[in-house]
Amino acid sequence: MRKVMMTTLAASMLLAFQGTGIAEEGMINSAANFKKNCKICHKLDKKGMGPAILSMSTDPIILTKAITNGRKAMPSFTKKLSTEEIKAMVKHLLALKKQQDKH
Repeated sequence: MRKVMMTTLAASMLLAFQGTGIAEEGMINSAANFKKNCKICHKLDKKGMGPAILSMSTDPIILTKAITNGRKAMPSFTKKLSTEEIKAMVKHLLALKKQQDKH
């Protein structure tokens, strides 16, 4: 009985974290990576030092290239984020944009 309860709890936690960046790409916490590496320059709906998330491209290839190689004043993140973390970050950014489009 306890094993069933623990399995159910674990499954519930994974479902609860869907969309937060934690359950994406394994256990990569994209929300924490965003806060640590991106939030200083990028805000959801306001221009910071970099463009607002809502004004960014929705093309995952463009976003991946920008994060990987850098763009204009933005540095490359290949030494700070793994390929999997970059993929998860792109998914996280697109999810944020999609979530805002619903409101």
